[in-house]
Amino acid sequence: MWRRIWIFVAAGIVMAASSGAYLSYLDRVFAEREKQAIESAEVSAAQLAYAMAEHTSATIRQIDFVLRGLTRKYMDDPADFPASVQSAIDSFPALVNVQVTVVGADGTVLYSSHPNWKSVSAADREYFTHLRDGVDTLFVGHPVVGKFSGQWYLQFARRAERNSAFAGVVVMSVDPEYISQILGSLIQGSDDSAGLVLVSDGSYLARNRDIRELLGKKVKPSRGYLSLDAGDSGVFIDSATYEPVRRVYVWRRLQNLPLVVFFGLSEKDILQPIKNARFNSFVQNGILLGILVPAGFALIYLGMRVTSARQRLAESEALYRHLFERNVAIKMLVDPSDGSIVEVNPAACKFYGYSRQELLHMNISQINCQPRSEIMLSMGRAKNGECGHFLFPHRLASGEVRRVEVYSGNVTIDGRHLLYSIIHDITEQETLAKRLKDSETRYRMLFTAMPDGLIVTQEDGTIVEWNAAALSILHVNEEGLKERTPLFLPTGESLPKDQYPTRRALVHEETSDLYAVETPSGERRWIYINSRRLPPMGETGEVSAVAVLSDMTHVIALEESALISQSVFDVASEALLVTRPDFSIILVNPAFCELTGHTRGDILDHKLWEMNPLLFPADMESAIAEDLRVRRSWSGDLTLYRKNGSPFTAALRVAAVYSHDDRLLRYVALFSDVTQKKQQEKEMWQQANFDALTGLPNRTLLYDRIRQALAQTRRQHQSIGILFIDLDRFKPVNDTYGHAAGDILLKQVAQRILDCVRAGDTVARVGGDEFVILLPMVEFTRTPHVIAERILEAINRPFHVGDATVMISASIGITLSHDADHIDGLLKRADDAMYQAKKSGNGNILTSA
Repeated sequence: MWRRIWIFVAAGIVMAASSGAYLSYLDRVFAEREKQAIESAEVSAAQLAYAMAEHTSATIRQIDFVLRGLTRKYMDDPADFPASVQSAIDSFPALVNVQVTVVGADGTVLYSSHPNWKSVSAADREYFTHLRDGVDTLFVGHPVVGKFSGQWYLQFARRAERNSAFAGVVVMSVDPEYISQILGSLIQGSDDSAGLVLVSDGSYLARNRDIRELLGKKVKPSRGYLSLDAGDSGVFIDSATYEPVRRVYVWRRLQNLPLVVFFGLSEKDILQPIKNARFNSFVQNGILLGILVPAGFALIYLGMRVTSARQRLAESEALYRHLFERNVAIKMLVDPSDGSIVEVNPAACKFYGYSRQELLHMNISQINCQPRSEIMLSMGRAKNGECGHFLFPHRLASGEVRRVEVYSGNVTIDGRHLLYSIIHDITEQETLAKRLKDSETRYRMLFTAMPDGLIVTQEDGTIVEWNAAALSILHVNEEGLKERTPLFLPTGESLPKDQYPTRRALVHEETSDLYAVETPSGERRWIYINSRRLPPMGETGEVSAVAVLSDMTHVIALEESALISQSVFDVASEALLVTRPDFSIILVNPAFCELTGHTRGDILDHKLWEMNPLLFPADMESAIAEDLRVRRSWSGDLTLYRKNGSPFTAALRVAAVYSHDDRLLRYVALFSDVTQKKQQEKEMWQQANFDALTGLPNRTLLYDRIRQALAQTRRQHQSIGILFIDLDRFKPVNDTYGHAAGDILLKQVAQRILDCVRAGDTVARVGGDEFVILLPMVEFTRTPHVIAERILEAINRPFHVGDATVMISASIGITLSHDADHIDGLLKRADDAMYQAKKSGNGNILTSA
């Protein structure tokens, strides 16, 4: 008896431990699912936020291009300004409310496209005070109510200048719904959110919905993107500012603009299906384990019934009834021969909404929504042991249809063969799967419907995904896209394929540039491409990249300076400067400001040759201007001056830009600092032509000067003189006091020789203690001898080398040139004369015949 009890207890302990481990495993599985769902949502949101930021940036760039054109038009031709304004307004969609206003230097409104405008003061407007005291950059401020329309507007403004002085402000006011509709076109989830806010204080500028209710309001001050040290992008999970919704937010700052775009996915939409599935799975698996554990006890119990069959049978039936009735899992006994329901437990009654008696008088075909023939076929397969797992639609008493998972097996009760079925409601799991599929479909639809082109590449550079807009913008088919249609730089050069944005993005975090493509008809189209490396995904951590393409052709056409790519202009490493035909400066790039120290405010509208402090030497104006007029270009090296007055050597190239009708539009100057390069060239020349110890010319430079002197004397029928000097008693000084002392002595000798010659003469060191003097013009044959005597006298004087006093002398050979002389022959005669002088005794001078 006790042995049986101990077996029974041990089995219970094993089953309980197993059930606890299984439930713990389920908990980890669903926690991982929730984590993966959040991570997947973050990646999807990051991709959409990136696309939104690029599309919003492109929209604002278009507004700025139009605004800058209007500003210049107003300053150049105010009479034709209204027509230009109307053309600009017509470039926006028909239902978008846009106004253009001009404010004078004193803050008075001088013009407005609104029909009811009047001359009022706008000096209190944020854009006026900002641009009056600042520089000409695009101003984007808080939403305001228009003075004439009484409606909310987003205001974009540019500073107008005349002769470098503040002349007023040109303002373009745009309905907030314009950008809001753009954001809304990229959102499909009812609880998803996208918006555009000011970095300075979080004020709403646009939102995918309800923007009218949010104008004048701000996001939570705790938002990370409002921090001064925030990066360019980020992810966080938080409750919405004005809605009871928690979202996974991804944000990006717009390049060179004080704006942030954010995109939020509802956390509830992401996690609720998984939470429902988690709850149902725990309940169902808990029920199943509740069945298995007691069933295990029952099997052990039945296994021992050989000793007391009748007592065991009674206890087994009682235990079975207890398990069947009390278990929360849905259970049924069904007769497979006709589908009649033989027995159900209370959980089945609760789930289906029928009483026990009602169910016992029903056939399974009244619950299972499949045709009766298919139901009978399934029961036959379960009866024969061919399949024990099925998925069915079951109809409840309320008429609702639920998806269920049914596990069926044979059981014999009182000699009757029945199917014992355990039923799980999996409607929520299937709903989750469907929602995940729908979510994927939604993002696929967004990918396809994006007005900008999208291209995705995998780690090896292969293009794997694209939308129709990408093919349309590049004017290629799928095959041409995969082969990478030719791209051109704004200079017209073909871009190497290894430098294509879709390849560079796999190496660099983010790249953005302006490119050109040629259509099959030969037309050149301008495309702005922003590419970005995506975070590693999947178990392998594969890296991919996405490129966003915007067709900027129509925007650049609005710019009179379309010949210069603004994108290339701003990022060029060389300094760039653009002037009007009268050489007044209208545009410089950041590299120019960095090189010269001048800001845009210092230099714009000043004439190139009249700047104070000086930038360009005024004496070059006429020469450069003449070359530009005749050849339409000029290049050369000039000494320019920074703002602090320091000079630098610049390699300068200037080109004249003409319109299609041969009208001079601009001058474009490109220059770089070559001071260091020139200094290096000078040092290399110095090393190649001068002796490192004495600083005297070496043999190379001596030969060059003799060659020039011979050519000149032949034309004038005169002679040159050569003095060849070799020091006497120099070696004992070197041996006695060391090479350092010898070097000091050679320097002193060189200086004494220099003191003895004329200003135009050349003294060269051609060997260890050998020197040669070139007298380029000898009018009197006695002159070389006089100079030689002077040198000999100077060398014969004592030299002080450190603490020692040494005495040396020299032997000097002299020769004069003849008409047919060449350099080697001339030097050989002087060397021979020196040799003969040395043989006759130290300190002698000998002139060759």
